[in-house]
Amino acid sequence: MLSIVLAFFHYVLFLLIFLKIHFKQSELKFSAGAAFAGVMLFCLSPHISEVVVWEPSFHYLLGLLLMMAVMVCAQKFVETSKTGYAILGGFVFLCSSFCLEVFYLTPLFVVMLGIYYKVVLKSGVMLLRKYFLYLTVPQLFIFLLHFLLLRIMYHQTVAHIGTIAQQPVQVMLAKSLKYIFHILFYGRFWNDSLRTKIYQFCESGTVLYMFYGVFTVFIIATLARFRNIRLKWKPFFFLFAMVVMSLGLILPLWLPDTGIVIYDRYTYLLDAFVYMFVALFFANLSGRYGFPAAIMSLALVNYRFTHKVVAYWQQSADVVNHLVATFPNEPAKKVLLLNLPECFDGVQMVGT
Repeated sequence: MLSIVLAFFHYVLFLLIFLKIHFKQSELKFSAGAAFAGVMLFCLSPHISEVVVWEPSFHYLLGLLLMMAVMVCAQKFVETSKTGYAILGGFVFLCSSFCLEVFYLTPLFVVMLGIYYKVVLKSGVMLLRKYFLYLTVPQLFIFLLHFLLLRIMYHQTVAHIGTIAQQPVQVMLAKSLKYIFHILFYGRFWNDSLRTKIYQFCESGTVLYMFYGVFTVFIIATLARFRNIRLKWKPFFFLFAMVVMSLGLILPLWLPDTGIVIYDRYTYLLDAFVYMFVALFFANLSGRYGFPAAIMSLALVNYRFTHKVVAYWQQSADVVNHLVATFPNEPAKKVLLLNLPECFDGVQMVGT
């Protein structure tokens, strides 16, 4: 229940942030609709069930909630110049540094938000220098203090994940394409043989050279022509940068390529920005009827796969309730269950 409440609150914060960002775009016809559609697609995503249902993934909910809270404080600070919002944002960021490593991206997102408001939109009542001094500098100090404490107390630099197994560079870079396939094309639900062939295609050296070559050219062209880009497309690139940074954070982690759910928690942060990015993309390209039709079509597809995932969670719970909960409990005897599974086709066995 607590996970559902936290999920609701950070969906609301997510909506508030992008409602304001989109509303600033006078050229965007579906500004409010784009923000709402992004949150709706995220809520209906089949990739977030592990975080919402499985209690050990609670800190992923909390991590994104605290990140969104810091960004809301930054947004209010740039609009009102009230120091209280900067202090509150710093305190929430300090709390988030004890939660999950997604807080690594928070200072970058806060800097991007300030630059977006002051340089792109030319709005707000505060100088950018004051914004960096009151928000960015304290966050960087907390960020460095976090690593210093870890090094002194635990002789490590990463608290939660620990040492990531060494991976070939080609395998790590291929995960970008695999995540696109996994999230946007529901790769988790394809049959194993076809999915394996697509993964092998993504790891091809030629494909990776082409993908990252096009990506590099796109970045250079965008930076060179950013001033001439229409105003309605600028939040698109703001979100694109968030997607790229979120993707970069999870590239060293395990790819969710087995079962139905397992390891989907690692994509939780990325999912949030990907769906907002998709919603804004359709809002810019589609007409009066095309945008709601596209969003509703995606929502129905998401719902279809989410319903399938929920059925797996129900079957997993049934196994636990009918096997573990009804197992004879005799305190005088020790029972060793050698074949009790930890997951049901990739869905964690709740309670085992």
